[in-house]
Amino acid sequence: LVSGADDVLALLQPIGQGPLLELGGVARPLDGLPVEQLRVREALPARGGRSAAELSLSSGVSLPDCLSALVELESQELVARVGETGWRLAWPGGRDG
Repeated sequence: LVSGADDVLALLQPIGQGPLLELGGVARPLDGLPVEQLRVREALPARGGRSAAELSLSSGVSLPDCLSALVELESQELVARVGETGWRLAWPGGRDG
């Protein structure tokens, strides 16, 4: 992503001779999640919910590890419980998806 003239100039210079481009940006809630937690969260549908057993199957994460990931994701407000056995997507600060 080019964000200004300095970025264009850096891209036009031979490698190692131009100014260094700043990489990165604003940290997002999903940045830095362990792989298993990310796989479990990504297995949730955009709407509605799924049981832990369904998430375990669709994410390829064992049921005990899936349950552990769900509890950790819930503590970060990245998933929410639905009824007694289901889970759905959630976002920190209440931006539910």
